[in-house]
Amino acid sequence: MNLTLQSLIDYDLPTIADLFNRGFEGYLIPITLQGGVIHTLLRREALDLVASRVALHEGEPVAVSFINGRGRVYRLGSFGVFKDWRGKGVGKWLMEQLIEEAKGRGATSMRLEVIQQNTPAVNLYRSLGFQTVQSLVGFRAENPAGTASPYTEIDPLIAARLLIQHSPNLPWQICGETLLASNPNLRTFQLGQTVLFIEFLGTESVLVRGMLRGTAEEVQTLFRALFSDFPGRNWRLVAVFPERLVQDVMPPLGFTPDTISQWEMVLDFVEKPLL
Repeated sequence: MNLTLQSLIDYDLPTIADLFNRGFEGYLIPITLQGGVIHTLLRREALDLVASRVALHEGEPVAVSFINGRGRVYRLGSFGVFKDWRGKGVGKWLMEQLIEEAKGRGATSMRLEVIQQNTPAVNLYRSLGFQTVQSLVGFRAENPAGTASPYTEIDPLIAARLLIQHSPNLPWQICGETLLASNPNLRTFQLGQTVLFIEFLGTESVLVRGMLRGTAEEVQTLFRALFSDFPGRNWRLVAVFPERLVQDVMPPLGFTPDTISQWEMVLDFVEKPLL
């Protein structure tokens, strides 16, 4: 195959969105991206368009990758091979190039999340040396029952700094650095050592963006207090939360687990602990 690379910085945002959507056509779960969302990824998840790549075959795109970067840690934010090119070695070739480029920039590691049920992708990453760090899970609840209790709403900036200080090794999408750059609709609530990062989606849905966990009792009391103060809503945690962090506290609150879960994986370029 005659494959070459091109930086995503050479494309406009609508074209980047189209490349993403073609890369995820027929994926396990429906995923589409609008050009405007890329602005959010640039701000919130440190998307690096210069380091992100399109794989070309004779000048035509066949795969796309989004690379995030903070300090010397890189993350494979998105990775998709166009439908007609899957199973032909394009994905492995592109990943090998991304790994070598990250090393060349002085990265100490590359991280990613992959749906556990996506066996071909999991096998690809493992064949390249990625190791599983932890299982990531999600939960949802419809109009859960609440109990009034006092709590404090705090500045999201202060909350993110607490998360960075006390829980520095969270997955990329729920770590303090990401939440610090999150959207202006983010609200943060504290009870004891527990802080919940919440985004209200209209008047019907609530997305839990992150959590600084204290005791199980604190977590459940704070959730129930928010259920009481914001009733009649559907609550969701997407599958980016470490299982160890939420598995024991969410079911007693009336949450059911998502059918989709993820692995967080890492490839270290220098000797250091996984976390």
